[in-house]
Amino acid sequence: MKTISRVAIGSRISEDLWKKIENPIVFKPLGGDPAHGYEGAVLIEVCDAIIQARNEGALLPSQLFLAAQAEIIIRSAAKIGIMALIDEATGYSDNKRKTEYRELVQQFLLDEVAQWHDEYPISSST
Repeated sequence: MKTISRVAIGSRISEDLWKKIENPIVFKPLGGDPAHGYEGAVLIEVCDAIIQARNEGALLPSQLFLAAQAEIIIRSAAKIGIMALIDEATGYSDNKRKTEYRELVQQFLLDEVAQWHDEYPISSST
């Protein structure tokens, strides 16, 4: 929340998206305590705002890794989304296990990270 509330990124987030961010969905995972979450599109919209800030030159050099991470997320989500749509349209999704999609997303993320790592080294401290 701290990162997206800064002017460079926060000013590119719509009022509607801010409402979603500030009002997470409370749900109870199987066998777990209540948790907070968001509709999946919220992540993509936040990534879009970060990329927009970068494209407009509004990010500090120390924030450019955020745009690289946002692109990694969007590209990976696009790949798995297209595969899921095709699987659904062809009826293949009935035979596809959830773990296969999860593994595909993980592989897409790893592939994207490898591609961007040389240009934007990703650190664990944000």
